[in-house]
Amino acid sequence: SINNFFDNQPRSSTRFKNMCTVLDEKVNETDTFRGILFVQQRIMTHIVKYVIEKHHYLGAQINARCLYATSTPASSTLSISKLDARVALQDFASGDANLLITTSVAEEGLDIPAANCVIYFDPMNHAVSYVQGRGRARQANSSFVMLDEREDRPAKMLAQQEVEQH
Repeated sequence: SINNFFDNQPRSSTRFKNMCTVLDEKVNETDTFRGILFVQQRIMTHIVKYVIEKHHYLGAQINARCLYATSTPASSTLSISKLDARVALQDFASGDANLLITTSVAEEGLDIPAANCVIYFDPMNHAVSYVQGRGRARQANSSFVMLDEREDRPAKMLAQQEVEQH
């Protein structure tokens, strides 16, 4: 189970601390936080959800759901079914969940309500992810946050590629 996995892990990580700091700021900036947090790997949706749930403050402020392609499980013990994925989207749409932790499956093609905060936990691989992810932050005064970037594909370069494509 996810609890057994975490019992054997280090207690702190700079990336998780940065993520929690950003989430804390964003949750407190608005009366109705609605965020999408992108990760690269299915297993990370579960890990990030666990970290948020166990956080001393965020655990009470954020109600998160995991979403990724259901064709392959995240691990031998962690997966979501098609029903789980449908419920995650319904909960996010209704406001029962205020954070969707997802892979690139949510970058395009799914009917996902506008978010006021989009966070990329992992570096982006291409400008399409940048454009699609930014496009999910459609509410007024929304935030777009990259917690990490590749040296060969910094945010500035991805933004420039977007401009050139228009």
